[in-house]
Amino acid sequence: MPTTPNRTPRDWLLTARQTLPRLRGILGKLKPTYHLDDVRGIDTKFLNSHSIQGLIWDVDGTLTNYHAMEVADELRPHVETLFADKTLQHAILSNCDERRFDELKTVFPAIPLIRAYQSPTGTVFRTALGNDDTHSNDRITNLLAAGGRQIRKPSRELIAHATKVLGVEPDRCVMIGDQYFTDVASANLADTRSIKVKTFGKRTFPRSIQTTQKLELAIYRVLNGVPRT
Repeated sequence: MPTTPNRTPRDWLLTARQTLPRLRGILGKLKPTYHLDDVRGIDTKFLNSHSIQGLIWDVDGTLTNYHAMEVADELRPHVETLFADKTLQHAILSNCDERRFDELKTVFPAIPLIRAYQSPTGTVFRTALGNDDTHSNDRITNLLAAGGRQIRKPSRELIAHATKVLGVEPDRCVMIGDQYFTDVASANLADTRSIKVKTFGKRTFPRSIQTTQKLELAIYRVLNGVPRT
């Protein structure tokens, strides 16, 4: 099993800080289009039956253990098959910090990584594909030092931009992730479909994040009348 770096979950705290002021509007956007146990349920039959051509991926808890440096062993063969399918377009949209973003360039060198920043002059979109990056780390450091901030899921504009990068119509795209408040809500805000998977490698996440994941699930069940199983 891949090792997991010991890090403070500061990225999750920043996500919570951006989400809380909009919480009332987000609570009505938590219901996914599809529920699957994990990404292995996304096969050719599923994709064809739902006319899906563009896949927007979360990473930690969806494809990997927390901050791991490779796709989980159990999922890797299936994910590699999906990534190799020339009829599909893929992009990654993660709420990770800048350090993790650099790591993901090496973990997924052939998949576009997308993020955005709110700068004093407007929204700045960033796309990295392996060593090719629309914005250098120095430029991003200067942007953040000048008062900019990373735009995190849930975000309508992140999904909308991801579909443009994919070159696929929004109604043919799907957001895949393990979190209701970030992944599913983003898709619903952008009128795009979503696939909610169970958090993979849950025990590799810091205890604080595990606690918030349980709270998120409890809120979702209450709002949607889902009985506890």
